[in-house]
Amino acid sequence: AKGTSMNIWKDLTLKVTKSAKENRDGDVVVFFISDGEMTADEDLDSFDEIAEYIDGGAVLGYGTSKGGEMEMEDVLSEDGEKEKIMDSDNRSKPAVSKIDEDNLEDIAKDLNVEYINMNSPEGLDKILDDIVRKSNATDEDAATRGYKDIFYVFLVPLLLLMMYEFLVR
Repeated sequence: AKGTSMNIWKDLTLKVTKSAKENRDGDVVVFFISDGEMTADEDLDSFDEIAEYIDGGAVLGYGTSKGGEMEMEDVLSEDGEKEKIMDSDNRSKPAVSKIDEDNLEDIAKDLNVEYINMNSPEGLDKILDDIVRKSNATDEDAATRGYKDIFYVFLVPLLLLMMYEFLVR
């Protein structure tokens, strides 16, 4: 836990959304899910250049201002408990992740989508309904069109990013 950066996904997201918009028929929807905390020694970049390539989505914020300790999912300590990620400044105490709603709101503004704090996710249903309605409105054969999963397109970049974060940070 040497620090996290939300800037790391920007270039990949720009590349993927631009390609999807230019090469596919349909809407491009982005959901950014994070606590918003930047602990790396850098400033948050602007994400506004991505906005022209997306048709909807949202920034979903997780966490609290009090924060919570982070666990390593697949690593167990000697007593069988999940190993904690330790603070890079003080290796004797666990790192604590805290929500930074200012960063999340800035990203949502740049992407021209709504920010939703998932501690009270009431607005999420409306966003999902709007995405479905907009998608159906532009599809001449909406009544017979089936659902098509495309999550796997984003799965490989997400896994690579997670591996990078785990190995480098």
